[in-house]
Amino acid sequence: MGASYAAVVFNWHLNIDYKEYNIHLKSSSSKYIIPWFKVIFISAITLGIGFPMMIVWIARKYIEDLEARKEEGVIGFMAEFDTNDDGMFILKQLLLSVFSLCIYLPFATKNIMNRMIPKIAYINE
Repeated sequence: MGASYAAVVFNWHLNIDYKEYNIHLKSSSSKYIIPWFKVIFISAITLGIGFPMMIVWIARKYIEDLEARKEEGVIGFMAEFDTNDDGMFILKQLLLSVFSLCIYLPFATKNIMNRMIPKIAYINE
């Protein structure tokens, strides 16, 4: 139930209008139900250690399925995330936040965004 809910919510949040662009997912939310079940399953089996890696994996799937439509054409996106390296980085940042009683959480968020956002590029289709 949670996996299907997450898929629908992400699909809803990613269908927006920004300036002259209509940004949306090319696929329906039903395509993402199985990947969300995988995230939940892997996280449960690894006691949460696999969660950051699976989030990086599913974020790549969402970003590569995004497109921005404009009258002149379509812009696609690609993500150059490395599931293992970026996932381990996120895990380390989250563990630092937990051990510091969430005092480090704003810095962890900034570090994660500084690492992940430059790895997103757009492609003119």
